[in-house]
Amino acid sequence: MIILILALIQTIRGSSSEWKFYYNSGELMEEVVYMNDLPNGEYRRYYQSGKLEQEGNLVDGYQHGPWKIYYEKGETFATGHFNNGHRIGLWRVFYISGALKAEGIFTTTYAPFKEYYLSGALESDRIIYGFGDDVTEDSANRIGVIYGNVVAEDSGYCKYYYESGALMSEGEFINGLEHGHWRMYYPSGYLASENVWEEGYMLQNINYTDNTIWIQKD
Repeated sequence: MIILILALIQTIRGSSSEWKFYYNSGELMEEVVYMNDLPNGEYRRYYQSGKLEQEGNLVDGYQHGPWKIYYEKGETFATGHFNNGHRIGLWRVFYISGALKAEGIFTTTYAPFKEYYLSGALESDRIIYGFGDDVTEDSANRIGVIYGNVVAEDSGYCKYYYESGALMSEGEFINGLEHGHWRMYYPSGYLASENVWEEGYMLQNINYTDNTIWIQKD
């Protein structure tokens, strides 16, 4: 059914029409406004259950302007803005309870990004230099992501924290893989281990416990 509708759209030229796309099982999947052969105007996507998944505006086929994404039960999952298909400015991701889960200020090249525990305590703090543009509830657990989300393969320096506020670990990612020198800490603040990584492959591991040190090398 979806293939049939796509074929029919190609016959419309120089006019504005609202088109509806359906799941193979028959439920409404998307509502799109087409103008001059391209999606232009309001856009809505639905879960197969019929609940609204996301809504925003399209310009020449690209997401542009305010965008909002929902959990299937109706609670807000994420809010932000797009500019010609790219996230821009402040994006926020929420727990289903409404508490803030993550936030980042996106530019065309990087984004300071923070994640939070349900209690509101800071969970991670990083600057991302490479990220994807898909933001859905399914990607939430990849943001830290973007659980979420909101982030695909990130690069940059990152710090993770215990819910108490103590530093848990710190190091760098490149294309979503650990790289360089990483440090892990006990909740007390004492150094627990040090690792040396090269694009996701551990070259060296040093563990500290009870005044005993042992070194593992390949």
